[in-house]
Amino acid sequence: MNVVRKRPDQVSIERIGEEILRQTKGDVSINGLSFLPRTMMKLSMRYPEMRTQLFRLIDVYPTLHGPYESFDHLQEYLGNGEGIPKLVQSLLNLGGSTKLTQRLVARILAKNLKEVAGTFIAGVTAEDVTVTAARYWARGVSSTIDVLGEKTLTVAEGRVYRDRIVELVQSLLAYPFSESEPPSDVFGIVPVRSVSIKPTALTAHYNSLQGEIGRREAILAVESILGLVLEGTVICYFDMEDHDVKDITLEMIETIARDPKYATVHVGVVLQAYLREAESDVKRMIELSRERLRRGWTPLCVRLVKGAYVDAEIVKADSESWESAVQPTKEASDASFERCADLLLDAANEIRPAFGSHNLRSIAYVIAGAQVRGLADSAFEIQMLYGMAEPLTFAVRSILPRVRLYLPMGELIPGMSYLVRRLLENTSNESFLRQGFVERGSKEIAQLLRPPREHLQSSGRTSGAETEHKGHGSDPLPRSLASPYRHEASLRFYDGRERERFGTVLSALGAGGLPGLLGQSDRAHSLVPVVIDGEEIETAMQMESVNPAHPDQIVASSSSAGSAEVSAALNSAWAAYSSWSRTPSVERAHILIKAASWLRQHRREIAALEILEVGKPWREADGDITEAIDFLEFYARALGELERDGALISPMGETNRQRLRPRGVTVVISPWNFPLAIPLGMVAAALVCGNTVVLKPAEQSPATAYSIVRAFRAAGLPPGVLNFLPGIGETVGPELVESPLVSTIAFTGSLAVGLQILRSAAVVPPGQGDLKRVVAELGGKNPIVVDSDADMDQVIPAVLYSAFGFAGQKCSAASRLIVHQNRFAEVQDRLAKAMETLVVGDPRDSSVTVGPVIDADARRRIEEMVRTARKETPTFSIPNFDGEGYFVPPTLVSEPSIDAAIWRDEIFGPVLAMKSASSLEEAVAMANDSSYALTAGLFSRSPEAIAYGTAEIQAGNLYINRHITGAVPGRQPFGGYRLSGLGSKAGGREYLHYFLNTTVVTENTLRQGFVPDIL
Repeated sequence: MNVVRKRPDQVSIERIGEEILRQTKGDVSINGLSFLPRTMMKLSMRYPEMRTQLFRLIDVYPTLHGPYESFDHLQEYLGNGEGIPKLVQSLLNLGGSTKLTQRLVARILAKNLKEVAGTFIAGVTAEDVTVTAARYWARGVSSTIDVLGEKTLTVAEGRVYRDRIVELVQSLLAYPFSESEPPSDVFGIVPVRSVSIKPTALTAHYNSLQGEIGRREAILAVESILGLVLEGTVICYFDMEDHDVKDITLEMIETIARDPKYATVHVGVVLQAYLREAESDVKRMIELSRERLRRGWTPLCVRLVKGAYVDAEIVKADSESWESAVQPTKEASDASFERCADLLLDAANEIRPAFGSHNLRSIAYVIAGAQVRGLADSAFEIQMLYGMAEPLTFAVRSILPRVRLYLPMGELIPGMSYLVRRLLENTSNESFLRQGFVERGSKEIAQLLRPPREHLQSSGRTSGAETEHKGHGSDPLPRSLASPYRHEASLRFYDGRERERFGTVLSALGAGGLPGLLGQSDRAHSLVPVVIDGEEIETAMQMESVNPAHPDQIVASSSSAGSAEVSAALNSAWAAYSSWSRTPSVERAHILIKAASWLRQHRREIAALEILEVGKPWREADGDITEAIDFLEFYARALGELERDGALISPMGETNRQRLRPRGVTVVISPWNFPLAIPLGMVAAALVCGNTVVLKPAEQSPATAYSIVRAFRAAGLPPGVLNFLPGIGETVGPELVESPLVSTIAFTGSLAVGLQILRSAAVVPPGQGDLKRVVAELGGKNPIVVDSDADMDQVIPAVLYSAFGFAGQKCSAASRLIVHQNRFAEVQDRLAKAMETLVVGDPRDSSVTVGPVIDADARRRIEEMVRTARKETPTFSIPNFDGEGYFVPPTLVSEPSIDAAIWRDEIFGPVLAMKSASSLEEAVAMANDSSYALTAGLFSRSPEAIAYGTAEIQAGNLYINRHITGAVPGRQPFGGYRLSGLGSKAGGREYLHYFLNTTVVTENTLRQGFVPDIL
């Protein structure tokens, strides 16, 4: 076992850093850019807004059609706005004066963007980049070549990527590199040739919940690559990408590294120092290399980098309310890099370490660290990026025998995301290249070489208890009402331990553990009771909920309420109203907070129950629990905010006060598709406002809905305040809606039932003291509009998820896709191929993305609509799941008539109708040609197009450049208008007004000429 030696001293680090800087001769950071792109880069460093807009332009440029569209986008991004230099705006406005000058400007733009791309991308073909690699090797610098490409969305894309890697390896092996002596270390000759492989580009299934499939497919894909390098003349590095897939990649590396047929292959992995888990990852790979050496195999190669996805990781963690996987600051990442470098240098006799960085301090630290350990200069290598500070590369090469250049290979379009990342690195305020070269006159060398201020110790993986305490899954302690609302974190399924834990709960529940989940551990058979005035009642009439993936499996038996139970529940709620309505609002809010705490403790069991009872896939089931907790936490705080914001104008001599009063008894009638979140949201809003509730759950999901009763019971809700009436809708519903004791009806469901409720509520029977108020969300026919400049890598995954997630059984699901004619064929082809990667099946399997529809009636209705559509227009369906459940294959219908039922009617299934439009204006008109207005989506990278769509698309919720489902309370209050609803927005503060009456109290304070205000 190696013992970690002391860290290199600051004097040695500064001596090495100063020598490297002297060798650069003060050259600039970007390789040989001509005047215009160099000027644009300098302006980007000086003006942050211009930097943002310029990089947006570079991102969208490859999708633009013709010079006029290019000029339009150039002017939209840089022609106006705060933070854009006036000279740039003036030149663009002048250039737009005629069609001729627009074409000229567009031509200049194209030429210069290609020059910038060529600065960072080493070649388009394998032959091009091989020649570049050979040219650098002639100067003593080896290389690793990266075939550009982001995440794969189709099987064909994965094959193309693999084949390009194979072609590249063959080119490298065939090319006669110069006869210069290759460097060697304690293990022998170090291969000059190297390739970098992105696992996410090998298969569309490379994600946390499909990790087993993705890992297997990725290993199968690389067999042909590794088979070419069995003689050990090429290093195959596997890149580390998003944190979500890190463990999958490490497990894939371990599988390959332990396979005897790859004993002589140089297998490499890239590790990211900006991750909090970096040190444990380094130790894991060092142990794997030791294992290979013990077998007499080649050592593992490890490239340590800072990491290129920091912004994306921070944004995702913030969105999910997770603790960020990355270090909190750049200096913390730098410190982590140094700690990881120490580990690798200590193991230099057991592993082949490489260090990727352009940071002068980091490079000097590694070299000094090797020297203090007495390592040979050939015991490690420094890796750097093509196009970034070539003088720095050769300065390092002048003192080290092993320097490797990272050479990107690819076309402009797939290279855009890579190019933008490189430009961000070059122009970042914290970039060493900017500080050390462009602004070198204002920076002291000592500052560039100073140690990171934050020598934070590695946090490693947080323990399960610590994780849960921070809101990553199960916080057993109620949050304080005084703390601000924050979105509940979803379960971290990227963590293998969480997947195992959830799978164990699901297996136990499927094996008959439901009675325990329902609090009936003394029962051999579970029963969902009617609950009236706190008393559980087993009725003579009962019904069953079944597993839609296996209809012969009974999930739960349920009591079925009749007229007697309806009357008793309403009377119980009315009797409890007087006391509950007078309970201070802060006490009511605390009960919601406690109910949220109970749900956190039982979230896995309830999510597992949803998988069995309504067929939700893992992530969808967990998302329903997350949203339910969000409703509780949000509404608990929202009422207090409403009360505080109710100030009125009071002139002298008069005091005006606004008071919010509960309305009375609320009936909640809920759907099956969100069996916890939707009913709980309606119940929570009513309760916190001081109303009492009778909840009628959907017949298909009474067991899940019963969790609401258990949560509030555990929270201390008094008996009678919440009554629970499972039963047949046609029997229970009309009596609840028509009762004169009811003041408010909250309903989510079909348009037909919603209209009947509105008609019934409008009738005032004898004895009714209120005009009933109806809160209704009634579904949609939701469109996604794709403009000509849309990013297809965003469009395709978003459409797949919006249309086919949970088999399309969301009121917000996309059922219409309207695409600009310039991109229609591309979208149709790629979407159809991407649909082939959908995994249809029993959602108890974590890899399943599309489960069954809810019941036989739903399946018959959807299949009939698809059969009718097939007679009129081309359709594409993936093969149906060969199972016993209610499965419907995801289907794409192309260019149906605008009068076709498949285009106009709500489907509530995995069916997407697609049409083309000649312009954005026509596409928006087609999107609005519907009786519904619930959700909609727009994909465009034109600021003007986004502004137009925002103003014109009719939808309660419009999502731009993202999927159109998954509204979060407090972020995206949800609800539509027209025939989609009455305009209420669940998850918004104003939603509570529907459960309240507002009164105003005016007091005359003038007494016999005496005005307290004046005194």
